[in-house]
Amino acid sequence: MVHQLRNYTLHLFCAIIAFTLCPHIAEATDAEPGKQVQQSTTIVTDGEKSSIPHWTYLPKSYSNDTKQAVPLLLFLHGAGESGDNLKQVLQWGPPKRIVEGKHYPLVIVSPQCPDRKIGWNGKQLVMLIDELVGKYNIDRRRIYCTGLSMGGAGTFKIMETAPRLLATAVPICGRGNIENARKMTHQSVRIYVGSEDGVLQANQQITAAIKKAGGDVALTVYDGVGHVCWPAVYEDPKFYQWLLTQKRDH
Repeated sequence: MVHQLRNYTLHLFCAIIAFTLCPHIAEATDAEPGKQVQQSTTIVTDGEKSSIPHWTYLPKSYSNDTKQAVPLLLFLHGAGESGDNLKQVLQWGPPKRIVEGKHYPLVIVSPQCPDRKIGWNGKQLVMLIDELVGKYNIDRRRIYCTGLSMGGAGTFKIMETAPRLLATAVPICGRGNIENARKMTHQSVRIYVGSEDGVLQANQQITAAIKKAGGDVALTVYDGVGHVCWPAVYEDPKFYQWLLTQKRDH
């Protein structure tokens, strides 16, 4: 009897340890002002439920006081950071800068795309933003999105899916559908690309299409730079200063 009890206790202890260490069932961390934590948000699109893992950063001054609503920045990574290891998302952009000790007066959410072959889903990203706006004290007139490479394409997809959602969009070396250029005229758009990048022409074409449709768009080309031009954008304090000036009229 004592032997059986010891075996039961041992098995129970092992089960508890396994449950605790299993990354797939670990609970998400609550967001705290001044910190960047791992979270997951459940959304429903076209009747199907899915969970989107992401990093969430709240500014140091974050408050639930509705008079102090803050802007939201959604950052979309490139193809190389896709998968199921959320730490890969910390390699570039705003989440990397936060790891390095930078702080911003923005709620910054950096989701992870599970499959680089499929890429970002515009509907899912719009639903994610909707959930975040409902959860945090977000200024609905100051919702921004930026992304690099595949994330740049994802930024274009958000504009195509919900034309009046964003205050500004900053796609970096991504591809946009010129047939949907008119849908991209409801927010300011700033596009960045390297002169030696294979997507230069595509970026020039979408810029021209948005401008022709009457949109507020500008293209910056980094001379002598290839595909990896995004550090020049995300490591420039002036980028965030400009971002914070962008606001929808309604």
